[in-house]
Amino acid sequence: AHPLASRASQQDILDSIQWVRERYNVDPDRIYMAGRSMGGQIALVTAAKNPGLFAAVVDDRGPTDLARWYTDSEEWRQRLIRAEVGGFPDEVPFEYQRRSPIYFARNFAHTPLLIYKATRDTTVLPHHSQDMFDAVVAAAPQAPVTLISFDGDHVTPVPGGYPSIVQWLALHVRGAPPSAFDAITDTST
Repeated sequence: AHPLASRASQQDILDSIQWVRERYNVDPDRIYMAGRSMGGQIALVTAAKNPGLFAAVVDDRGPTDLARWYTDSEEWRQRLIRAEVGGFPDEVPFEYQRRSPIYFARNFAHTPLLIYKATRDTTVLPHHSQDMFDAVVAAAPQAPVTLISFDGDHVTPVPGGYPSIVQWLALHVRGAPPSAFDAITDTST
């Protein structure tokens, strides 16, 4: 399946977290999310729509604007996207927007975010990572966001491999809630 950050995929993550929390001694200040490719897209959208839940988030080369990724993609991938989302970007724009983390960039004002960008990626073009970083910084100049650019394609391991992702996440503990918070979410059905 290709959930493309569907509401169902977001709910699966939240339900999984709740299931684990009900059965194990989970430190609520150390819940993290990381994803690669479509998993990065799902991680970003889920974390953005649930601000305050995650101590830190990692996006490894995920599409950040689904309509733009549609345009960037080959015909076979466009067919998959249309089938999942229910039409072309101009036919169901809200469905594309609600699955595009770039529209929720301001929600990362207080959540540490690490974004990986592979400079030779032809599956999810590097501008997606850069655009997300730029959108977060534009919305919240003091946001704890980091962009790591490296020479590689869509399958090249990130610098330091998965251990470096785990090490980065472990540096973060969810802090006290901010005194004010400005967030955006989708509420339509």
